[in-house]
Amino acid sequence: MILFVRGGALGDFVLTLPALAACFATGRRVDVACAPRHRPLVRLVGEPGRFWDLDGTESLWMFGGVDPVGYTDAVCFAEGRTELPIPTIHAVGSRPPARVPAWKHFMGALPPGWPTPDPGLRLHAPPLRPDRPIVLAPGASDSGRSWPLSEWFRLAETLRPHAPVVLVGGPSEPWAEYRPDLSELIRLAASAGAWLGPDSGPTHLAARMGAPTFAVFRTTDPGWAPYGAEIVQETVLDRAESTTALVHRLLVARGCHRDYAPV
Repeated sequence: MILFVRGGALGDFVLTLPALAACFATGRRVDVACAPRHRPLVRLVGEPGRFWDLDGTESLWMFGGVDPVGYTDAVCFAEGRTELPIPTIHAVGSRPPARVPAWKHFMGALPPGWPTPDPGLRLHAPPLRPDRPIVLAPGASDSGRSWPLSEWFRLAETLRPHAPVVLVGGPSEPWAEYRPDLSELIRLAASAGAWLGPDSGPTHLAARMGAPTFAVFRTTDPGWAPYGAEIVQETVLDRAESTTALVHRLLVARGCHRDYAPV
């Protein structure tokens, strides 16, 4: 039996989904220790034998106790997890070495002889919307990662005559037109005609769901970019030509650029 242990934020979890899918591909029972909010992500790649609430007291045995199940292997992604009371531990650190993409680093947790993780793993879910909107997701854990909201609003208004647009945010972001929970966010990403967001969990999720994804990297390391995403390195959209070029790229990705004539 395999115990897959993954804490961290949404983007961190998404980066390790190829490794989790490869664990399921072994044909062995896989149990998952994670935050309860991330369980919908797990079920995109397989159904675990059980979940352990990594934030709850039920998982205290992982920090110096006795394995109550009898796991043979553990797969984890943080240095401190190597003390798990399990015979064989496969682990990589929580941060990749310099010049190694994060998605590639996390795939290295699995040992030789196990199924090889697929870096291009695409996840599937029923689409939330049939109109394939362009999703703008400005939110980030660090506001410095994203552009000022005024620029996102201007971009949305430029796009709206040409395609449906939705501004997505979290429950504490009053400007958001839509505040989905994780299950709804998964389905929205599955239906997106294009997705634009900063270095954030939702942007990682959109790329993994197969949406044409544009990831804004202003201040963070592009080595953490989602696999397959197009990097947007404009630090600010304060020039008309920057906005025009980005609007065109988004409309091309959605396949509705032919009627776009920038002024």
